[in-house]
Amino acid sequence: MTFEQLRQNVEDTIESVYGKQESKAISRVLMLHYTATEPAAYQLIKHQPASAELADMMLNHAIPLLLKHTPVQYITGQAWLGGLCFSVKEGVLIPRPETEEMVCKIIENMGHEVASDTAMMDIGTGSGVIAVSLAKKWNNALVYALDISTEALETAKINAKNHNVDINLLQGDILEENFRNSLPQDLSLIVSNPPYVRESEKIMMMPNVLLHEPALALFVPDNDALVFYRHIAGFARKHLKPGGKLWLEINEYLSAQTVGLLQKQGFLKVEAHKDFRGKYRFVSSINKYKDIFASTSFCLNLNN
Repeated sequence: MTFEQLRQNVEDTIESVYGKQESKAISRVLMLHYTATEPAAYQLIKHQPASAELADMMLNHAIPLLLKHTPVQYITGQAWLGGLCFSVKEGVLIPRPETEEMVCKIIENMGHEVASDTAMMDIGTGSGVIAVSLAKKWNNALVYALDISTEALETAKINAKNHNVDINLLQGDILEENFRNSLPQDLSLIVSNPPYVRESEKIMMMPNVLLHEPALALFVPDNDALVFYRHIAGFARKHLKPGGKLWLEINEYLSAQTVGLLQKQGFLKVEAHKDFRGKYRFVSSINKYKDIFASTSFCLNLNN
């Protein structure tokens, strides 16, 4: 059996679960991972015989997991964001393209250089993709990565080491006021991709997410869907420098409510931003400079 015949076998076997297009994409990811090749290099070897060990790995390990809706990222132990490869495992949220887009927007907004005393915090860091990406971009910045999950912080530590960056790992619950008060102050940037999927929205989610990704990092009650944003905003008002920036990944159905919450908290230039699909998935804002500006009008821009 050649590499390509093996890949096609995987695609055909899982097509009933994932559909033609996704099955093809998944089988390619697996083949490139297990052969340790780039797409161009794979084209040169795809008609060569596959080893018995590789066939066993694909047919007797990967396929059964895929048929149980296990995300391919958990099978390979890898996920990509911004051209960087990150370790992931069950119990840790898989990074999405939207998160990569938010990181790009933050870098564009902050500039390609930051002062050496710039401190920033990623709240709900998960596998550490945001914190590591920012530390990789600004290696002179002081980057904090906060999560309640031990598994997440262990994974973030691995990813920081793999990418040769220093991030300061913090464990605790951002919803607890006493803990929030103990966190670093004078931050120039706070960024977060907190839980925001309402329980009622589970019906719209794929089985691979519901069955395998951590509910703790995904879901919030319908009757308090902005609970994390409310607490993060309160924390940011006290711990951001005057003029410091707050960036949030948000529920596309709650953009107006999230903007309104930040406006009520006193943030300036509150803006909702569209992602590459044209959906409002990010909100940015600026902490007040001084109380003298408290009456400054706020900007709700839903046209970006």
